[in-house]
Parts: sequence; C-alpha cells; structure tokens
Amino acid sequence: MADNTIGILFLGGAKRVSMARHFKAAALARGLRPRIYSYEMTADVPIAIEGEVIIGKRWRDEDVVADIIGVCRDRGISVVIPFVDGAVAVAAAMFDKLDLAGKKTVCLLSGGNIDVTILSRVIARGLLMSGRSCQLLIELVDKPGQLLTVSRVIAEQGGNVTAVHHEHTNEGSDVNGCYLRLSLETRNAEHIQQIKQALTDAGIKII
Repeated sequence: MADNTIGILFLGGAKRVSMARHFKAAALARGLRPRIYSYEMTADVPIAIEGEVIIGKRWRDEDVVADIIGVCRDRGISVVIPFVDGAVAVAAAMFDKLDLAGKKTVCLLSGGNIDVTILSRVIARGLLMSGRSCQLLIELVDKPGQLLTVSRVIAEQGGNVTAVHHEHTNEGSDVNGCYLRLSLETRNAEHIQQIKQALTDAGIKII
C-alpha cells in the first residue's frame, strides 16, 4: 500500500456501516486514504457498501487466527477492529474524545495474551495454508552440481529458498544418493505446483 493508505479490517463488522464511515472520515481528516475490509462468513452484508468483504473461516475453526493474520499481511492492513468493545476504545481515540494530543497511545482491543512461540507457529501455519511457503523433499544423486540445478529451476520460477538441509545418510536413500529438504517462499498454491512441475520436468525427483 502507499504510505498514506491505511487498511482497516473489521472482524464480523457486517452491520457496522456507520462505524466504518466514521473511521473513513477520521482517516481522511488526517490526510490518510482509508480502505475498509470486513471479515465475514458471507458476502451479502450491509458493510459491503463501504469496503471489501473477505470471506473467511468460522470463528470456531482452529485456523481462523492464522487466516486473519494472512489476510492482514496480504492486504497491508494495519488496523484491526475486533468486536464492539474493542472498537469503542479506538473510536474514542480517533475522534478526540480523550486528551491524547502529543502522546503515544495504545488501545487495548483484547485482554488475551499469546505466547510469542505460539504466534510464530500460527504465522508459519498461516503461510503454509495460504501457499505463501512450502517444504519440499527431493531425492538426488550425490554428485557436484545437483544443488545448483535445483536452485536454478526454483529461481527461474520465482521461488525463494529460505532453508536447506542436505542429508547424505538416510536409511531410505540409495548408497549414492541423498535427500534435500527445502523451505521456500512462494506466492500461492498455484505457484507451488508450478515449481514442482518445473523440477519434475528437469528430471528432479520430488518425494
């Protein structure tokens, strides 16, 4: 997003049309270009007239947090408005209901805590689910140039290798073979398939 664009995501904001309009007005008054999003179960909701409706997971789904994190990352969202209680604090700050001029202020939107290790796992899982990352296990002949060939094919397809583990000894590998475990940054599920197909076409065996 441009520097003066602010992405605002409502979680279950289906009927909060007036609130979305107030947030837009507050952002514009501060020289910002607001983009409103709402995370919903269906597209047929009133707030659709004010912004983009994102069809998400059910709130009870195990992966809903990872999905929301992915939505924020992909759309450059910097403000997340949960349910009404949390939104009240943000609205009060944005509409100058409190004396906050010149102060650094944080609005508490939730009383819950999340361990940083768990958060890291949630983010990693979200990346895998959305196709933004993947892991490949490749069987190679253990000779010079094999890693270069794999890297070249992946680079040509626009993939980015973030981790490499080269196994020379494995009970399942040939005596002259090895396994290559790769972690990649990718665009989406289609991109992952594109990379796999290119590797296969180059004679590289994916396990």
